Amino acid sequence: MKYCVKSEKNIRKWRELKGIKQDSFAEELDISTVSLSKIETGKTNIPLKRLSAIASALNIDVRLLFTDPGTIIQQIENKKEN
Repeated sequence: MKYCVKSEKNIRKWRELKGIKQDSFAEELDISTVSLSKIETGKTNIPLKRLSAIASALNIDVRLLFTDPGTIIQQIENKKEN
């Protein structure tokens, strides 16, 4: 079964937030940088197994891939202020 992440750019944002270069991330996932680029730009559907592997490699819950990391960061900062 394949899933389409509503905002594939979140994968890229999470990767960049973690400071991981695209080529090393692709290597960790055992895919080409071209394949990773297609995933991050929404040009391909992502099998559930791959989505799980991406979340695992980012050390985040798979549900967070459906959330813009900026939203999470803002929520954390708001909690710190209160």
